[in-house]
Amino acid sequence: FQKAYGNFPVQFITVRLSFEKGEASDVHEERKMTSCRAVLNGLKILVADDNELNREIAVCLLEEEGAHVTAAENGKQAAEVFENHPPGCFDAILMDIMMPEMDGLEAAKRIRSCKGRPDGETVPIIAMTANVFAEDIAKTRGAGMDAHLIKPIDLDQVCRALHKVVRKEKKDEEYGNKMGIHSCS
Repeated sequence: FQKAYGNFPVQFITVRLSFEKGEASDVHEERKMTSCRAVLNGLKILVADDNELNREIAVCLLEEEGAHVTAAENGKQAAEVFENHPPGCFDAILMDIMMPEMDGLEAAKRIRSCKGRPDGETVPIIAMTANVFAEDIAKTRGAGMDAHLIKPIDLDQVCRALHKVVRKEKKDEEYGNKMGIHSCS
């Protein structure tokens, strides 16, 4: 219909839209997963956990969101995998703390002190553990870890931690690529 507003004619139209009935939480969940995918997509992550089920769950969740995952069964194997790959191959490491052969704290220290590997000093290492006391967090920080996540694995929590610690690394890598420095693919 048409109506005048002051000296100006105004035309009104009616638009009928149909919406599917849903919950507000559905929209929030979809946004959360989209942002998580944006964080993880294309990241190269080393996951170390001695519990096969925990390791498989972590790998599956990360890969579903677009990450490229390499798995290790203990801290010793994680350190060896890191050392045997070219510099820059991992964007982050998710490390269980209590593992046989070499625990996550020792593995993190070994990676941080890896000779001839400047990325050993900077690759984000995130602790994944059931230990949540202040002294446990202090131990992970003392070993050179960048974040401390509580098990069982929560994908949203992992995404937030990775977004926080990897964002700086990615900016540094982009700068390196502009300067002709490249990591493995």
